[in-house]
Amino acid sequence: INGYYPDGEKDNRISHHAQFWGIYTDMFPDSAYKNLFENILPQMTYYQETYSIEKGYEYLSFIKANQVDKLMAIINDVWGGWVDKGFTRFPENIFPKANRQQQLSFYDRPFGMSLCHPCNGVPPIIAILHGVLGFSQSDQKINEYTIKPDLVDLKWVDARIPVKEGYIGLHINKENTSFIEIPKNCSITLLDFKTSKVKMKLDKAGKYDFSY
Repeated sequence: INGYYPDGEKDNRISHHAQFWGIYTDMFPDSAYKNLFENILPQMTYYQETYSIEKGYEYLSFIKANQVDKLMAIINDVWGGWVDKGFTRFPENIFPKANRQQQLSFYDRPFGMSLCHPCNGVPPIIAILHGVLGFSQSDQKINEYTIKPDLVDLKWVDARIPVKEGYIGLHINKENTSFIEIPKNCSITLLDFKTSKVKMKLDKAGKYDFSY
């Protein structure tokens, strides 16, 4: 449920915000992820039609729940939909179901610049960096990083991740040889996206081949 009002009264509405913050803060049981994403969220009023500034945290919860395929489907539908319509910047009205006239005018400011850059700009970056590339940084030793790629429907990906030691270069290919290139003074753990087992642990600068 949504939680409690300031006066202590229970808010019995089921909101997607409550579900995602529950996942993100380890309050939501792992065993209930499947039911949440397959049955509860799709039935929520306006869930597919509205977007909020919390999308970045919401998408981190998708990733934590191993729902990268569903996340990338949303990215393709919403952000890809804007590209298909010819937008070269975020539409003023970001709601996916908005019609053409509504997309071009919001807050009574026809053709104004979008005010929702946290909502628009951050989620795709999170989806690629933490979802597709599976990048994370240790909270104990900040020069230790983990890569756990999940290409979902992509055949390959090229990426360059900026870290304080330099850049981590990645070329991941489902069918051919993949490689990772790491800078000095850091260590990288490469995990298998299906089993989460360690494929490679690297602590010397260089270029290393691996199979996806």
